Amino acid sequence: MYEDIKGIYCTRCSEKNEKDYKLIIEHLCQEPGATVLEVILATKVTLKSVNCLIDEGRISYVETSDSNKEKTIEILEDIGYKKEKFHVRKRR
Repeated sequence: MYEDIKGIYCTRCSEKNEKDYKLIIEHLCQEPGATVLEVILATKVTLKSVNCLIDEGRISYVETSDSNKEKTIEILEDIGYKKEKFHVRKRR
């Protein structure tokens, strides 16, 4: 075990964090306007992993346009989630 950016991870968890980070970055390079939900669905990275990477400062949420919000809400409703499942942090 060793200390990473925001905590202590075993080798396996550290490798998973790095893999998830790379998957997210690759997807965002291909789809720069992707929403959190689109990234999760395309990469199969969990929301928990996304939030851990955000807490570590490696990625961040940005506020999206109203049309993207409506699209995200529609997708969430289609798969049975409620919009409260996600939180958005405004960039400073």
